[in-house]
This record gives sequence, C-alpha cells and structure tokens, in this order.
Amino acid sequence: MTSTLQKATLDRLVARGLVHICGLTPSDAMHVLGRQDQWNATAARLGAELAARVKDGSGKPIAPSAEALSEMIVTRLTRQSAEVILASCLAEDGAAIDPAVSLAVDRALKREPGIVAFSLSLDRPLVGLGASAPVYYPAIAEMLGAESSIPAEAGVANAVGAIVGQVRASVTVFVSAPEEGIFIVNGAGPSSRFLDQEQAFAAARGAGAGCGPGLGAGKRCR
Repeated sequence: MTSTLQKATLDRLVARGLVHICGLTPSDAMHVLGRQDQWNATAARLGAELAARVKDGSGKPIAPSAEALSEMIVTRLTRQSAEVILASCLAEDGAAIDPAVSLAVDRALKREPGIVAFSLSLDRPLVGLGASAPVYYPAIAEMLGAESSIPAEAGVANAVGAIVGQVRASVTVFVSAPEEGIFIVNGAGPSSRFLDQEQAFAAARGAGAGCGPGLGAGKRCR
C-alpha cells in the first residue's frame, strides 16, 4: 500500500468487517521456531515471511528468512522482559538504577567476559503466568540468574482467566466457653480471652476478615 486511495479503501473494508488487520507477535515467532504449537503455525510462518521482507534503512530486508526474524524477535523479547522485571525488582529494593541504560547491567545480562566480571541474580524464583509462560519465562529467568517456576495451571492466568476467575479465602474462627463468663477466640491468629460474649464474637469476625488479634496490622474489618 503506497497511496492514500489504497489506504482509504482498506479503511472501508476494515470498517465493514471484511478485512482484519493483524500483526506479527512473539507467539508467531515461537511457532515458526517450533517452540510453541497452540495455534496455526502455517499462518505464523506466512506472517513472518512477509515481515522479513520489510526493508531497513539501507533498503535491505530486515531478515534473510522467517526463522532469522523469529530468532531476532525472541532474543529482543527476552532482553526487554528481563529489563522490565529487573526494573520492578530494583524499584522494590529502592535502588535508582535503570536497567535499560546501565552499562553494568547490560554487561551482566549479556554475560560479557572481561577483567571485571559483572553478574546479577534474583533472590527468589521467577514465577511465569499465562498460556505462553513455559515458552518465554525459562530464558528470561536464566538471563536474570533466577530459578524459573511455572505453575501447572499457568495457562488459566490470562486475560480471560482474569475476567472469569474468582479468588476466595476461607477462615474458620472458633468461640468457645471453657467456663461460665470466659470466652476464648481461636483461629486466624493467636488465641484471645474475653469476659464479654459480644466482644468475643466481634473479635472472631474481625479475625475472619483479616484484622483480628495478631492480624490487625493496618487492615480494616468489614
């Protein structure tokens, strides 16, 4: 498409629902490389072959083949994902370091040899969620010097899962009266003793809501 008239025609076809605009994604690249097989691998390859023909600033194709372009995409995805995760972790630690511009971080992520060896690692596993997590996260975790942890049901933690999923927590709290006038609240924290029944039940409800004795650090009861 080179002319305004062609673009206007395409816009009309899209508006009528006769044409869908799509783009090459990292999942397509993984299908081309044979590392993923959930969807249409033929369509992914066709898209990658078309994208590889796009010219760069010197007028040459950006990649010699669909496989080469896919490797470029996956390599870039791994590095950018590692930078985003590392930036979040550094911010949590209060370290004012931007991984995208830090030369030391760049050398550490690339494992570049030198007289001074730069390295970094996370102090906990990297948990991957989503249908594609088993494909992407192991390489990202390796770059970050972390253990990769992919839950067995990682695929349900996606956009659809976020909409339809429900998270519930159950708490059981007991109010017992070992003797007349004494009420003991057990469960969801340390045991508490009360001389008033209503106070005991109020404390039990608070503990169940996550703000009872031993659990009331800044939380609000409902």
